[in-house]
Amino acid sequence: MEYKYLETFALKTLSRREYSRLELRIRLIDKGGDPEDIENLLNDFEKKDWLNEDRFVEVLIRSRRNRFGCLKILRELEEKGVSESGISLAKELLSRDEELIAKTIWKKKFGVLPVSLSERGRQARFMQSRGFDQSLVRRILGGED
Repeated sequence: MEYKYLETFALKTLSRREYSRLELRIRLIDKGGDPEDIENLLNDFEKKDWLNEDRFVEVLIRSRRNRFGCLKILRELEEKGVSESGISLAKELLSRDEELIAKTIWKKKFGVLPVSLSERGRQARFMQSRGFDQSLVRRILGGED
């Protein structure tokens, strides 16, 4: 596959949304690009700041923050190939208002504290599936403010 074609495809792809390096590499491989050309292209894009991991992390957090907890977002970032420094940045950004976000999501979905053990379990499972820490879920369901 021609380098110029890969470059054009990558630019069009990045014009729609931010991608991690791993995501973009996979898309370029799927297009049939030469692995060496792909690495050169990705390095060039990073030098030009067209591909930026910190920006990708911030955009992903902004898009997921009002629906998911820290654990789920961090897991997604790891799956997308974000480096340790990117994960550290994400932890810093996510830790700021984790409890407030969790309470907001819980209030929107349930609104009232559970009265039975089965209801408490249902609410706890929901919150944990959204990526909130078990201790935080306990505090919210315990009615602590």
